[in-house]
Amino acid sequence: MGLSLQMKKVLKSAVWGVERVLPAPAFESMYRWAFPKYKALIRFGYICYGALFYSWWNGPKWAMMREVYRIMPYTLVGIGGLEASYRLTRRASDLDLAGDVVELGVARGGCAALLGSAIFDEREPAEVKKRDLWLFDSYEGLPDPTKEDFLDGAESRGTGDHVRPLPKGSCLGTLDEVQELLLRRRGFPEDRIHFVKGWFQDTVPVTGQTIQEIAVLRIDGDWYESTKVCLEGLFDKVVANGAVIIDDYQSCYGCERAVDEFLDERNLDVEIHLDGRGGCYFLKP
Repeated sequence: MGLSLQMKKVLKSAVWGVERVLPAPAFESMYRWAFPKYKALIRFGYICYGALFYSWWNGPKWAMMREVYRIMPYTLVGIGGLEASYRLTRRASDLDLAGDVVELGVARGGCAALLGSAIFDEREPAEVKKRDLWLFDSYEGLPDPTKEDFLDGAESRGTGDHVRPLPKGSCLGTLDEVQELLLRRRGFPEDRIHFVKGWFQDTVPVTGQTIQEIAVLRIDGDWYESTKVCLEGLFDKVVANGAVIIDDYQSCYGCERAVDEFLDERNLDVEIHLDGRGGCYFLKP
C-alpha cells in the first residue's frame, strides 16, 4: 500500500526541517541509521497488507460475493436469498452431511449455477462427499396460480408481493439456456447434474424416488400447489439437520400457506429463518 501524496509531503517536510536544524555530519549519521529501518518498516507494511488482502480475497465471505456477482444476470432471486442458498450448501460440506442438492424452479439457471459453485469446488479435498445437483423445472415458465394463491380467495387482492398474479409462462428459462450456463460457461461436470423437465406434479413423484438423500432442498415454485407438491414428495428425503429453502415464503400468499400447512400437518416444530428479501429456510429436525 503506497503512501498518500499528503503523507509523503509531511514526511518530506519533516526530513527537510531536521536537516536544517542538525549539523550536516549529525544529519547524515542519523539518516544512514534511520533510512534502512524506515524502508524495512514500509516493506513490512506491504507484506502485512498483502497477506491481509490475500486472506480477504480468498476468504469464504468474498468467495460467496464473487459467485453471487457472477450469476446476477441470470437470476431473479434477491441477494439475501442467493447468499443464504450458497451458505447453506457450503454448510452441508462443512458438516459432512450426506445427500444431494435439489432445486425446484430453476428459471434461467442463475441460482443453480451458484449452488453448483458451492458443490463442484476443485479445491475441496478428495474425501469430501460428492454431491449431485438435481434441477427440476418445466423449462416453460410458471403455471397458472390457483385459488389457494389469492389472499382469502379474492383474486382482486393479488397473490402477494408480486402485486398481481404472474401469468403462465413467466420466469421462463429454457433447458438449452440453463445447460449452456452450467455445462459450457461454468464447466460443471455433466455426469453430476440432472435436468428434470416437466411439471412438478408429474416429475416429483417419479424422479424423486431415484434420489436417495437430500442435504439441501431449495423450492422456488411461487405458487401453493407447486410448493406443496415439492414438500410432500421430497421432504422425507432430506437428512437430519439438512436445509429446506423456500424462496417465496413472504412473497406469495400461496407459498406461505403451503409451507405452514405442511409443517402443521407433520407437527414439525422448526425455526423459520427469513432471508430479508421474501424467502426463508429451516433445518430439518
